[in-house]
Amino acid sequence: MSAITTTPANTVHLLSYEEALELPEDKLSEIVNGEVRALPPPVNRHFLLIEQLATQLRDQLDRKAFLVVTSAFGQGVRRRPVLTYRVPDIGIYRREDLKADDRMVWEEPQLLVECLSPSNRKGNVSALMRDYAEAGAPEVWLIYPEDRKIVRWNFVERFHDDIIGGTLAPFRFPEAHVPLQALWDAWDGVLR
Repeated sequence: MSAITTTPANTVHLLSYEEALELPEDKLSEIVNGEVRALPPPVNRHFLLIEQLATQLRDQLDRKAFLVVTSAFGQGVRRRPVLTYRVPDIGIYRREDLKADDRMVWEEPQLLVECLSPSNRKGNVSALMRDYAEAGAPEVWLIYPEDRKIVRWNFVERFHDDIIGGTLAPFRFPEAHVPLQALWDAWDGVLR
């Protein structure tokens, strides 16, 4: 991508927020600490699992109050000194909080979800979790479909736990029960 330029001394130019706004729209990259990181498109199994989860959440949450987003979108983390935004697989937001006046979402998410395949296109998981905590996410789910588990991070109470079977409900939406077997079936291509 032409946004990162290399000087003769092999130093990388880090993008500011203002410079990033000048870039063409690109839904398959993140900017982390000013560096553009290309994300290869996920495999179909990834998409099917994410859509299954998003459908379950949409069906159980108040659609007038909350928006479950699965399209590629930039979750703003910080503007300065250099830009960082991430592209989660799912974000849940209060509709009243969202603004349509920016290229990135800067509002606090209610829940962020990432499906991490063996190739892990997101890079360092610890750095990803630090960024999501800084973005104000009270909860993040990391889905490991090959291992059939979800690691649920609660940044409010500062703990994480591994969910292996049964159902899972977001801390802020205990009424939204997600049967994990439906996610694994979607990953395996068993569509219901």
